[in-house]
Amino acid sequence: MKEYYQIPLNFKELFKKKDHAYCSFENSIRQHLQLLITTTWGECKLDAEYGSFFWDNDFDILSTNAKRKEMITHSIQYAVQQYEKRIHKVRVDVEIMQAEVRNEQEGVHLKRKVSIQINGVMHKNNQPIRYNASFFVGPFAKE
Repeated sequence: MKEYYQIPLNFKELFKKKDHAYCSFENSIRQHLQLLITTTWGECKLDAEYGSFFWDNDFDILSTNAKRKEMITHSIQYAVQQYEKRIHKVRVDVEIMQAEVRNEQEGVHLKRKVSIQINGVMHKNNQPIRYNASFFVGPFAKE
């Protein structure tokens, strides 16, 4: 059975030839999807287009939620098609909503919460795979 390294990699332990945590085929895909979503273009020095380009517009307060949703969906769809070859029939669903964020220093303020669901089929076994994530982006501006 082929095993996959768990992210984050512990290079210190790897260089000492010690065991590193492994994960399943499915979890390695999910971890790679997370990495693709959270990496911005230009961050990977070996490939400037690795990751998602929507982060360049994170603080664009003039964008509507509909435009932002379209850009995030297109960005993730492109990244997955280019860099995650272990899945096909990929569908990306994005939802953007207003969320209250609380912290002790600033109290309550509004942020945009982006929820992402990626569905696809694994080439290896023709089984479905689903990945869900959510995060906050930029300052909230009423539309």
